Amino acid sequence: MLSKNSPKVLVVDDEEFNMDIIKEHLTSSGFNVITAGDGDIALQKMELNPDVDVIVLDRMMPRMNGMEVIKILKEDARFKQIPVVMQTAAAQTTQVLEGIKAGVYYYLTKPYKGSVLISIVHAALEDGFKKKEIELEIQKNMNLPNLIEQCDFEFSTLAEAKSLAYFISRSFPDPKSAAFGLTELMTKKN
Repeated sequence: MLSKNSPKVLVVDDEEFNMDIIKEHLTSSGFNVITAGDGDIALQKMELNPDVDVIVLDRMMPRMNGMEVIKILKEDARFKQIPVVMQTAAAQTTQVLEGIKAGVYYYLTKPYKGSVLISIVHAALEDGFKKKEIELEIQKNMNLPNLIEQCDFEFSTLAEAKSLAYFISRSFPDPKSAAFGLTELMTKKN
């Protein structure tokens, strides 16, 4: 079970039965679940709940399908970094690739076990928290001078490695991506 401040998951599915099953799996694992029956409602729920940590999104829905929803979410700076787990029966290679290119964190094809869903949502949540941490650290270090031409660094703790990664990432065009990669590289266990 998760802590009192349970992570918030938005579940979007037009099939009420599927939504109820997903909600049961997630709530029994300690998640705070919000539901939406279609893409339009999902976007409205996101406006009311911008603190959603993970989205579990059905691909095939009437009115606004999952691909349209993810396109809108990824264009909005407030929601761009939220991991989206797309769950669907649409499992052709081209459909999977389209979802991944659109920014889906994980493409889960039906049928699947509840334990798999829970594991994927936990992984998405962890990745989302790492990205939020990186973004906060980069923001904290925005005023550091970017005048270094050449230098040597040494670090001996995980915290020092992360701080150094955040600092170095500022010299890249996309600091968030650079910080994520540098952090992974510098903290990887041999």
